[in-house]
Parts: sequence; structure tokens; C-alpha cells
Amino acid sequence: MLAKIGFGIRFVIHSGSPKRSSMMNILFLIALGVFAYLLFVLIKPEKF
Repeated sequence: MLAKIGFGIRFVIHSGSPKRSSMMNILFLIALGVFAYLLFVLIKPEKF
């Protein structure tokens, strides 16, 4: 899982054109937010 995140970060940093990089940053932030939310729910299910 962490390897996928690292690969995603490297992919966003090294994606060349500025037009695509802004879109990739948006998609990456959305994916990161979803991942963080799922991780939070999986770690603390007893709170809900």
C-alpha cells in the first residue's frame, strides 16, 4: 500500500506537461483523501 502511494507521488512529480500535472495533482489529492478516509474507518470502526 505504501509502495503504491510512493509510486503515485513519484508519478505526479515526474509527469511532464503542466496541463496534465495539475489534473494529476487533483486526482492524486482525491485518491489520497479517499485512502485516508478508508484507513481511518478501518482503524477505528468501534467509534462509529
